[in-house]
Amino acid sequence: MKLVPDFLTRPLRLRLKAVADEARLFLPSHQDQESYCLKTPTSQATLPIPPLNLFADMADSAEVFIQTGKIDVAGMNKVLQDSGYSLADAKRILDFGCAAGRMIRCLPELTQAELWGVDISAEHIQWCINNLPMHFAVSSIVPHLPFEDRFFDLIYCGSIFTHIEDNRETWLLELARILKPGGVLYLTIHDEHTLKLFETSYKDRWLAKKVSNHPTYLEHKSGFDMLVIGRGWRSQVFYNSAYFRAKLPPVFSWTALVPEAYGYQSAVVLKKIEST
Repeated sequence: MKLVPDFLTRPLRLRLKAVADEARLFLPSHQDQESYCLKTPTSQATLPIPPLNLFADMADSAEVFIQTGKIDVAGMNKVLQDSGYSLADAKRILDFGCAAGRMIRCLPELTQAELWGVDISAEHIQWCINNLPMHFAVSSIVPHLPFEDRFFDLIYCGSIFTHIEDNRETWLLELARILKPGGVLYLTIHDEHTLKLFETSYKDRWLAKKVSNHPTYLEHKSGFDMLVIGRGWRSQVFYNSAYFRAKLPPVFSWTALVPEAYGYQSAVVLKKIEST
């Protein structure tokens, strides 16, 4: 006979599970299975589409998954070109936080660079390894990546620094380490322009609704440097763009800030200083 009923222990068990999930250094694949088997799929004429559960909330159908990948890569390409950088000149490119390869799958049309993707989700990476003709590796929430110094010409990360809070500078320094001098880092952030969009053209988005009703936002929306709603890898982080620029590690020079380059997010283009 149980001494304590399930309805009393369930909240504690759920909380302990949440703590354990947050403590993980990466997200294991097949988390609910005690054993599993992988098989290499047969070759196909076109790149396969990942299952819906691997869309990472970026799409609700295969068509949207492909379309938004092309849109975001085209947007990045334009921002980089306007900043004086050509994807065609890169020899190695890293997609930092690639998920199921929504963007990286579009790059071979624009560059012959060696392409790499990393993500903390092992399930996403395993799918990419089995299905996409690029190179992939599982990373962790610890700011360290499995590459030698000065390895990449270009690193891009769409909607990753929107979830990085306490160790932002450490991650920027790690990305600088593996970036060649003169190399480019393209990243997207939530900034003050994003919040204006949340009150207008994007007001019906789930994140806009979540933020606009949050007590922390309501109290500090008139002026903030950094606003964090939620903690850990699920956090939503908003920056005053001037603050983000002012707090950059000195290994980078600021090249551009482009609003609405990635949906409602602004793109930041940084260049690693040649002398570092």
